[in-house]
Amino acid sequence: MGNIENPMVLDSHWPHLEQPEPKVIGECVGCQEDIVNLDAWLELMVDGEEIMIHQDVDCTYQFIADRAVCKGE
Repeated sequence: MGNIENPMVLDSHWPHLEQPEPKVIGECVGCQEDIVNLDAWLELMVDGEEIMIHQDVDCTYQFIADRAVCKGE
């Protein structure tokens, strides 16, 4: 007995649900990796320049750690 494919699960029947290809729109100043249009990101104005950073704790921490001076214990 051959395999019968359910036509409801074939991608060709649901082209309107396909995810678009991600497009690189910038570089994260925190992790230095690409930001694509499917990511969540923040835009900031720093020293008159607009920068982009992933909306992620690690990226934000790295961005601040690279520019801040640690004081105290």
